[in-house]
Amino acid sequence: MDTVKLGSATTAGNTLLLGVGVIWNGVAQTISVPAAYTLLERRDNTTGASSHESVALYLVENAASLPASTGATVSVADAQARLFLVLSEYAGLRSSGVLDKVASQAGNGAPSPGSTSETSNAAELWVVLTMSRGGGGHTDPTNGFAISDIKLTGAGSFSLMSKLAAAPGIATASLSGSGDYASVIATLRR
Repeated sequence: MDTVKLGSATTAGNTLLLGVGVIWNGVAQTISVPAAYTLLERRDNTTGASSHESVALYLVENAASLPASTGATVSVADAQARLFLVLSEYAGLRSSGVLDKVASQAGNGAPSPGSTSETSNAAELWVVLTMSRGGGGHTDPTNGFAISDIKLTGAGSFSLMSKLAAAPGIATASLSGSGDYASVIATLRR
């Protein structure tokens, strides 16, 4: 179990994204998050070594105002799993129906979430969440994405990337890196 806390108070009506990355001691298991969070996409990498990777992206639309240091507690049944968390607030997204497209991919090599189908709106926030085991870190995002948050440990790398898209398109990106990975991409309507 681990808790990620907000650095400052949030504004009512904004969107909260909770990113969860796990390096399991064995097979992927259940990830438990607070009831307010809706799962957008989860991807498990179950190939390769006996330890597997998972990444999951959760959302709260039109969130209530929360005081600074409010946390989201995430738990997994595997006591030896390594858990990585990120909690971000975004302004300017729709108050409901914010999710447009999702895609996910797992594999070995340079991490990529795959590609979504054509997005439906001209103005969207595209986000990518990636969990890698080994490989020395995530660098050099492609297609105009920028790394918003990254956590590096001896076990792996966990990153959140984002991009403001001004026109509809097929959302995709990749990172430099190697090793086993799981990655998701979501496009959010503004």
